[in-house]
Amino acid sequence: MTEELLKQYNLNKEEVLKWGKENFPEYVNNLTLITKLYLHSKGIKIPPKRTPTGAVIPISEIEPDTWTNISGIISQVVEERTYKGCPQCLKKTENTCERHNLKAVELTWRTYEIGDATGNIMIVLSPRTPEPLEVGDKIMCRGILDSEREVFRVFQLEVQKSSISPTSTPSISPTSISPISEEKTIETLAEILPEEKSPVPTPTPSTPTPPTPTPPTPLGVDIENLIKFIKVSAMMGKSAKETEQYLEKLTKKLKIEVSFPELLEKAGVTITPEGNLRI
Repeated sequence: MTEELLKQYNLNKEEVLKWGKENFPEYVNNLTLITKLYLHSKGIKIPPKRTPTGAVIPISEIEPDTWTNISGIISQVVEERTYKGCPQCLKKTENTCERHNLKAVELTWRTYEIGDATGNIMIVLSPRTPEPLEVGDKIMCRGILDSEREVFRVFQLEVQKSSISPTSTPSISPTSISPISEEKTIETLAEILPEEKSPVPTPTPSTPTPPTPTPPTPLGVDIENLIKFIKVSAMMGKSAKETEQYLEKLTKKLKIEVSFPELLEKAGVTITPEGNLRI
């Protein structure tokens, strides 16, 4: 607990101990207590760390804009967004927060996909969650689903670490094992779109026949994936220019006739004066 507080608020242990000896020498052996008192003297309020209580709602039954408890298992690490900012108010700054007089530290917002027996949903954890989660971690959390039913914002969290061993080998005949690629965070839309298949000819014993093409993915499915990608990019505050350039290449490859402004409108996303995407 003490190390988490020191790291989260970018505090020097020796400085805190010195302050404790000057102000509360009788309690100086309790570093956690002294650290909390030190933060209080700086006007910093430590958010309460509480376990979610109350009924757990199935993911498929979550209503937007309502405080809800859900539980599930991490199925995918979607994205991480890191910047320098104030450890108290989380406001972006490169130096010292003018309001809280705290030095800027690295802060990371993390997005995961979790699922239960009824469905999946994306959740967002603030930098106040000190350690990243992993695929296979079971969680119970309390938060709010946004009005567009896209992201569940977590405010209280309880984690049971994964029992899945990434190095375990399934008991399968060596001849049937396919190469397993290293697990990684999804960063491009191409990684969530259906894999394109090349036409496969159907040979016959006598006269060769022309290749039979695989039926194309319905256009609506690709459009929905594009819209989903734009919404996730906007949630992470990504550059509109870079997103447009990537989507232009992808739509040309998939032979989809849709413009970037049309996709923005369908996704309900705008461009900020700084040139970033915003929902």
